Amino acid sequence: MKMFAGKKTLYVLSKLGMKEGDAIEHPMLSRSVENAQRKVEERNFQIRKNILEYDEPMEHQRQAFYAIRQPALENKMIKERIFEYVEEATQDEAARLLSADYRARCISEWIHEHLGFLVEPDRIRKKDREDLHLLIRGDYLEEGSEVVGNTCNEYLADDLEPSEWDVEGFARWAAKEYGAELEPEAIRSSGHREVIRMVEAAQVAKIEAFDLSPLDTYLVKDYGARELVKWANGKFDTEFEPEIVTDVSSDEVAAERMLDAAREAYRRREIEYPIDYAVDLTTASMPQDPRAALTQFCAWAKSRYELNWSSSALPSSDPKELRTLLVDQARKWDDARIAARAADAAKDAGDDVAALDAWFQRECLVALTEDERNEAVEQGFEGFAHRRISELLRAELSQFERWVMLQVLDTAWKDHLHSMDQIKDAIGFRAFSQKDPRIEFKRESARLFDEMKEQIRDRLTDLVFKGRLQPQAGRPAQGEGAAAARPAAPGRTAAVQKTEAARPAVAAAAAMLAEAGEEGEAGTEEQRRDLEIAERAGSEQPASARTPAPSRTAPAIGRNEVVTVIDPASGERQQMKWKKAEPLVKKGWKLG
Repeated sequence: MKMFAGKKTLYVLSKLGMKEGDAIEHPMLSRSVENAQRKVEERNFQIRKNILEYDEPMEHQRQAFYAIRQPALENKMIKERIFEYVEEATQDEAARLLSADYRARCISEWIHEHLGFLVEPDRIRKKDREDLHLLIRGDYLEEGSEVVGNTCNEYLADDLEPSEWDVEGFARWAAKEYGAELEPEAIRSSGHREVIRMVEAAQVAKIEAFDLSPLDTYLVKDYGARELVKWANGKFDTEFEPEIVTDVSSDEVAAERMLDAAREAYRRREIEYPIDYAVDLTTASMPQDPRAALTQFCAWAKSRYELNWSSSALPSSDPKELRTLLVDQARKWDDARIAARAADAAKDAGDDVAALDAWFQRECLVALTEDERNEAVEQGFEGFAHRRISELLRAELSQFERWVMLQVLDTAWKDHLHSMDQIKDAIGFRAFSQKDPRIEFKRESARLFDEMKEQIRDRLTDLVFKGRLQPQAGRPAQGEGAAAARPAAPGRTAAVQKTEAARPAVAAAAAMLAEAGEEGEAGTEEQRRDLEIAERAGSEQPASARTPAPSRTAPAIGRNEVVTVIDPASGERQQMKWKKAEPLVKKGWKLG
């Protein structure tokens, strides 16, 4: 009644002597309550409708985002999604860099940044070097003349006496902008026209002395194509030459060529990344258990490339040489060889999916999940085995792609939700400018969502071509710290760091194999070679990298604990707190 009853109703009730809390029974009052209830329900409905309109964009974005994230969680179609982003980024960049006015826009931005005035790109597009310099100097003087006139009227106003002019401020401005050396008294004694003439003379001197040679960079033939290649090399970690796109007729053709080159670069990464990861993992694991690390490495090489390597007779003890050998083997695994191995798997399994699972466990060191068993039955053993072996050859890269994609998606989504909350809190102020906050919220939310997708695309394509996961071995047991590989020194190349980190591991493996003596005469020869390599590696290491001799350290004692120390020269015993006794102990005093 207080919220929705009219003034007339409240006036009548007060005249009747009704007080708050009194029971009222009357048909007219029942109708009033019914009308009030209807108004309350309409008000609540409008509130819910308004909230729903604000939540509608969020729901749409939520569904679109999780349609991307869910397959990444399930490890499905990740590579395809990545190359969708690569294709979008390449096409957008090719369209931007190879457009007809890209060079003119770059020159316009350079002029605005260094000279402080704007030249429309349309006026620059077909200018050669000489005409461009004339255009810049002419526009600079024209713009500067207007600026000088306005500034002169500001500091040296006509409606003020010359004694009231801010001549010091005008002189500082002219010196800062154009290097004009004007005396305040000379400005006060001269008229406006003479002051403007002196500043314009300084303008001419400045623009004539200004170096415009950096603009020659933008006048190089095929500048946009060169910038596109530079962008691609930074994005895909490649070494493309400008000739790859300099002779193209359209940005679509250039984008397609760049995509073909990017796919080839990623194909090389699919070959090399699993091998690099396996070599790094073995190197990191060697200090803890050399025999297990080498055995695991040989089993990995057999499951991937059917190489029958022995842990005691590797083709080389140098990780770089092993990597080269593995890369050569991996390049031989084309589609035909994968198909042949898949046919062997299907033949060995027959019609038994359990036998197929056993083959994968025995030959590939992977067990099939229940879903994969069902897929094998539905797709046929040979087709399923072909796909699964292809996935196995790039398993480490697939895990890296999945990890990177989830990290990038989750970070971008959290930042987007925070931005949406801020927009929702402030969007109501748009009503002051006669704009509907709901429409403005939908517009702003769509803009933020597009920015988030572009951020995901750029971040993901940057990392997936260049990033890598660093394998971490378990911490060494107590007393095994001497065998741990020393950390890589800053500034050294990755290859040098790998080789240096592997040296103590090779030494430990060679010593272990020499003690085992399991391989007969051939094994003994291999062991001797490994021992020689290990000895040379140990002798070449600097003293800081070798295992230090155990030093005698004082026991762990509280700083304020009272201890007895003995002077080694006189044998005198003294009691004092440990914080004072510790320096004496380090000098040679003994603890009592």
